[in-house]
Amino acid sequence: MIIQPVKDKLLPHLVVDDFYDKYLLEGVWKELDFYSHTQMQSVHENTTAIIDGKFVGDKMAIPMNDVYTQSGATRSLIFKGTDLFKHEDIHDGLRESFSESPYDLYRYFSITNYSDTLISYYEDKHYYNPHIDSCHFTILIWLYKTPKNFIGGNLNLYTKQNKREPYSSIEIKNNRMVIIPSFYLHGVDELKVIDDSRKDKWGRYAITHFLGYDEKRRQNQ
Repeated sequence: MIIQPVKDKLLPHLVVDDFYDKYLLEGVWKELDFYSHTQMQSVHENTTAIIDGKFVGDKMAIPMNDVYTQSGATRSLIFKGTDLFKHEDIHDGLRESFSESPYDLYRYFSITNYSDTLISYYEDKHYYNPHIDSCHFTILIWLYKTPKNFIGGNLNLYTKQNKREPYSSIEIKNNRMVIIPSFYLHGVDELKVIDDSRKDKWGRYAITHFLGYDEKRRQNQ
């Protein structure tokens, strides 16, 4: 893993390249290929993607927690990958990223005790407008088949003062992981396919883990 703390004064975050090792990456791709042909559905069928009666984005998605029981999730390498969030280097990177923030962001990350997982897939003209997530931290892992067959699909971060123009943009890279506080306003550029003759899922995959803290779960641990 290549840890890259971003100590921005307004929107600090963490970028990690080469997040999955070779073993995990191979297993995760097998799962993604399976879900791509069996489980994916339009995000328009997911009411959480609606704000003020309007769809926030256009993509395909599958809520993983609806697919697996708690015990069954242990067989999924996508879920197993969440163990990497406990890695000391990631925690050190988060401490550095949030060291100048007026909020005690690292402490909130360190006490998260649950995660929900969503797999998203973006094809030509898919996008996700600026939004916030209903959790404490959002972890995004990006994957695509090589050679890369699209442009766009980058992650944009916005300030509350300017919700139209991105404050900063994080370039999508294969096997890149990004951690942001979920209250950050964020969205995804429209994706444009380069060669539409390639038919077998050459777009942008995002594995999103929504981390939060639940007092009831803590008491039951």
